[in-house]
Amino acid sequence: MPIFRTRMLMLFYRELAQLVSSGVTIIEAMDILSKQGGYSQLNRVIGQIKQELAAGSSLGEAFSRFPDVFPALHANIIRYSETSGRLAQGITSLADYLEKEYALQQSLIVGLAYPVILLHVAMFLLPIVNAVGCGAGGYIFGFLSIFIPVYGLACLIYFVLRKRKNEAFKTSLDGFILAIPRIGDIVRQFALAKFIRALQVLSASGVSIISGWKMAGESCGNNAVRNALLTGLPLLQ
Repeated sequence: MPIFRTRMLMLFYRELAQLVSSGVTIIEAMDILSKQGGYSQLNRVIGQIKQELAAGSSLGEAFSRFPDVFPALHANIIRYSETSGRLAQGITSLADYLEKEYALQQSLIVGLAYPVILLHVAMFLLPIVNAVGCGAGGYIFGFLSIFIPVYGLACLIYFVLRKRKNEAFKTSLDGFILAIPRIGDIVRQFALAKFIRALQVLSASGVSIISGWKMAGESCGNNAVRNALLTGLPLLQ
């Protein structure tokens, strides 16, 4: 999930939990949030959710009808929280989950910023060596000889990530990433951290350990790790 959407949903859930905890009905809470104007990308969806609620749908059912906005994990947490009578607690737990996710995304961006800046500085400075003997033409040639491979690789990575919607391809790619020394270990640790946080939230919402394990595995972000986690599921039964 992009970092800007993580933050938007985190703030949305936090305010929704406060309203529900204060005794405001869920329809009234949605109406209040839609009028605040702080969720420009959510306002249209919130309006449709209000209509779904007015027609008799539960909040979890309404959320599940908008998977592009609310991931399946979120809809399931809300659904089980409603069933167990702990809606406010479930929404609060979801906001806490996203807050940790947002902090992790921020740390990743900050950690990557320095090497990316150094890379671009090198892209502009290294061709100066060619410019000493060949002039401006040498500098341009030297710059392009670095620029084209670097951004060509970036475009290739973007294309590969776009193809991740294909499940078989995504599973193979995730397995390949895990096999890369050091990088694979980091990706595995992040996936397991997401799994554990999701499992904690699901358990707090009243989900059984078996169902919660499956849902949390689906939300870990790596198909290879998910398959390994689901392989161990029979041990819990």
